[in-house]
Amino acid sequence: MLFHLFHFLDLLLSNPRYHPHQYHLLHKFHHLHLLQVHLLLHLLHKQLMLLLYLLLILLLHHLHLQLMYLFVLQQKHLLLHH
Repeated sequence: MLFHLFHFLDLLLSNPRYHPHQYHLLHKFHHLHLLQVHLLLHLLHKQLMLLLYLLLILLLHHLHLQLMYLFVLQQKHLLLHH
Protein backbone atom coordinates (compact mmCIF):
# COMPACT_ATOMS: atom_id res chain seq x y z
CA MET A 1 0.00 0.00 0.00
CA LEU A 2 2.66 2.50 1.07
CA PHE A 3 4.89 1.46 -1.75
CA HIS A 4 2.16 2.15 -4.33
CA LEU A 5 1.50 5.55 -2.85
CA PHE A 6 5.17 6.45 -2.98
CA HIS A 7 5.39 5.22 -6.54
CA PHE A 8 2.35 7.28 -7.49
CA LEU A 9 3.81 10.39 -5.85
CA ASP A 10 7.07 9.78 -7.58
CA LEU A 11 5.37 9.68 -10.94
CA LEU A 12 3.47 12.86 -10.20
CA LEU A 13 6.53 14.71 -8.96
CA SER A 14 8.61 13.68 -11.92
CA ASN A 15 5.96 14.69 -14.44
CA PRO A 16 7.14 17.95 -16.10
CA ARG A 17 3.64 18.97 -17.28
CA TYR A 18 2.61 20.12 -13.84
CA HIS A 19 2.20 23.75 -13.01
CA PRO A 20 4.73 24.99 -10.38
CA HIS A 21 1.93 25.60 -7.89
CA GLN A 22 0.64 22.05 -8.24
CA TYR A 23 4.16 20.78 -7.98
CA HIS A 24 4.60 22.70 -4.73
CA LEU A 25 1.40 21.21 -3.27
CA LEU A 26 2.44 17.72 -4.27
CA HIS A 27 5.81 18.27 -2.75
CA LYS A 28 4.19 19.39 0.50
CA PHE A 29 1.94 16.37 0.50
CA HIS A 30 4.91 14.12 -0.09
CA HIS A 31 6.73 15.73 2.82
CA LEU A 32 3.72 15.31 5.13
CA HIS A 33 3.38 11.71 4.13
CA LEU A 34 7.02 11.06 4.92
CA LEU A 35 6.51 12.68 8.29
CA GLN A 36 3.56 10.37 8.99
CA VAL A 37 5.63 7.35 8.04
CA HIS A 38 8.40 8.57 10.31
CA LEU A 39 5.98 8.96 13.24
CA LEU A 40 4.50 5.56 12.58
CA LEU A 41 7.95 3.98 12.61
CA HIS A 42 8.77 5.83 15.78
CA LEU A 43 5.65 4.46 17.49
CA LEU A 44 6.33 0.98 16.21
CA HIS A 45 9.86 1.22 17.52
CA LYS A 46 8.57 2.22 20.95
CA GLN A 47 6.11 -0.66 20.96
CA LEU A 48 8.82 -3.04 19.89
CA MET A 49 11.07 -1.89 22.70
CA LEU A 50 8.28 -2.38 25.22
CA LEU A 51 7.65 -5.83 23.85
CA LEU A 52 11.33 -6.70 24.14
CA TYR A 53 11.44 -5.50 27.73
CA LEU A 54 8.39 -7.56 28.51
CA LEU A 55 9.94 -10.64 26.94
CA LEU A 56 13.12 -10.08 28.87
CA ILE A 57 11.21 -9.82 32.14
CA LEU A 58 9.28 -12.98 31.36
CA LEU A 59 12.46 -14.77 30.49
CA LEU A 60 14.15 -13.71 33.71
CA HIS A 61 11.08 -14.70 35.67
CA HIS A 62 11.10 -18.08 33.98
CA LEU A 63 14.80 -18.58 34.74
CA HIS A 64 14.22 -17.54 38.31
CA LEU A 65 11.47 -20.13 38.68
CA GLN A 66 13.69 -22.76 37.13
CA LEU A 67 16.49 -21.97 39.55
CA MET A 68 14.14 -22.09 42.49
CA TYR A 69 12.82 -25.44 41.30
CA LEU A 70 16.35 -26.79 40.98
CA PHE A 71 17.18 -25.49 44.41
CA VAL A 72 14.13 -27.25 45.90
CA LEU A 73 15.07 -30.48 44.14
CA GLN A 74 18.59 -30.19 45.47
CA GLN A 75 17.27 -29.62 49.00
CA LYS A 76 15.02 -32.66 48.72
CA HIS A 77 17.92 -34.69 47.45
CA LEU A 78 20.07 -33.61 50.39
CA LEU A 79 17.31 -34.40 52.88
CA LEU A 80 16.72 -37.83 51.45
CA HIS A 81 20.37 -38.80 51.52
CA HIS A 82 21.12 -37.66 55.04
